[in-house]
Amino acid sequence: EAQDQKFNAMLEEMKAGTLDQYLNKGKYLRTFGEPVYVKRIHKNNQEMEKWLYRYSAKFFGSEKIYLYFDSEENLVESEYVGAHNGEVR
Repeated sequence: EAQDQKFNAMLEEMKAGTLDQYLNKGKYLRTFGEPVYVKRIHKNNQEMEKWLYRYSAKFFGSEKIYLYFDSEENLVESEYVGAHNGEVR
């Protein structure tokens, strides 16, 4: 329940366009807790860490937020994927 409350807060920040104010991994962890999933990826010729946040018990058809951090732990990009319709922002 606490994780879902933090995800609701994250969704509000994303929809308001203020999610990028936190800038680095440490601030995201303190504010929103641990991501559901973390993966190292290569994107735009750069090694990054991709974090996934979503509701804790909704595996399919849930809203999702992906955060991408560079090797210096700074936020590079965020991506919102809507529930059911696959809306991406």
